Amino acid sequence: MSDPLFYTRLTDVGSAALNAAITGGQGITISELALGDANGTTYDPDGTETELKNEVYRTAITSITPDPQNPAWLIIEAIVPPNAGGWWVREAGVFDENGKMFAIAKYPEAYKAKLEDGSAATLTIQIVLQVTNTDSIQLVVNPLDGYATKGWVVSAYPWASGAEAKDASVEKMVVDPRRLHETLAAVAAPKVHNHQIEDVSGLAEALATKSGGDHTHTYAELEDKPTTMAELGLVDTYTKTEVDQRIANLVASAPGALNTLDELAAALGDNPNFATEILNAVGSKLDAAKVSAFSLTALALTTSSAWRNKLGLGSLATKSEEYIAQIVGQYGIGHNQTWRHVSRYTSTSYQNSTGRPLGVSVSIGDSAHFQVSANGSSWVTVFTGDTDQDNGGHGGMYIIPAGHYYRVLGNLHKNPNWSELR
Repeated sequence: MSDPLFYTRLTDVGSAALNAAITGGQGITISELALGDANGTTYDPDGTETELKNEVYRTAITSITPDPQNPAWLIIEAIVPPNAGGWWVREAGVFDENGKMFAIAKYPEAYKAKLEDGSAATLTIQIVLQVTNTDSIQLVVNPLDGYATKGWVVSAYPWASGAEAKDASVEKMVVDPRRLHETLAAVAAPKVHNHQIEDVSGLAEALATKSGGDHTHTYAELEDKPTTMAELGLVDTYTKTEVDQRIANLVASAPGALNTLDELAAALGDNPNFATEILNAVGSKLDAAKVSAFSLTALALTTSSAWRNKLGLGSLATKSEEYIAQIVGQYGIGHNQTWRHVSRYTSTSYQNSTGRPLGVSVSIGDSAHFQVSANGSSWVTVFTGDTDQDNGGHGGMYIIPAGHYYRVLGNLHKNPNWSELR
């Protein structure tokens, strides 16, 4: 048979202590289990070790029990809680009450995660140690540090297992507190405790009286009756005072004629479709998003002067109809003007200096141009003579604004006719 890959063995110190215990009749007390990462590399312990290569954690041993199949084997267990970890386990050491390493184990490499790693669990460390006399070894448990495994609990309290719990012949260690007086009544004989005789029957009677058997009492018979919902355990409801206050807050400052649902319904004409009809009516109105920015600005104007300025109207907008008629009569073309034959020459610029619009009627020769200008330098041709016309000439009527210029480039008709409405 090949040697085991992982094993536990006594150290030289542990072997000497065990031999002394067997020959001297004194037991060995072991209490702690240490874990180490072996500095990252597994090794084969030979028993000369007095400490682990790199100890990372130490905890109390929770149980030492003989193996049911082999009494020479001791099963040593310890528990590593979830909040410990962040290291590898490759070696383990068993220490006695004097801090000396009694046994050492080559442990299968395992990573113990901690809570911060995002995945942590309780780790149960179990090693098997073979000794020649298991009765020489005992365990000291620190109640402040130790954890109990399921195996230890069942071995210490057989009635706690499922099978024993169903066996009526096994003495139970737990009684129902609600029937404690019945349990005590069954053992009502006087007991001796700490050299003093206690009358257990009197205690049983007192408990029976206090419990009242079936606990059937009216509320008025109860002592220390609860007076608040919190004392009754009702934490998700309101008292009458709190409900009244919330109703008052809801009504707030509503007028007396509109502070009930019936009054509100009457104000809405008892119309169950009021909201829908109002929404439909509003929806039929002009969508402000479709109104131009100018229209929205104009709608916001509140004075006639602001309206006139926004529309670009000057002082004329405030004049009377008589005034407008007078101005049109005074400055409108044709009013108080007559047609006159005038002598004009081609390629010569003329300016309308009458102070009002001027009418010009002229006949021009073939390919000649009648031009106008606002400043006397930039000219625009408004008519060009047509060579296809007959001998009647090429003419037209033109309006020359006050201060503007006009001229003919090319020849006048052979029968020139130049008239102006002045």
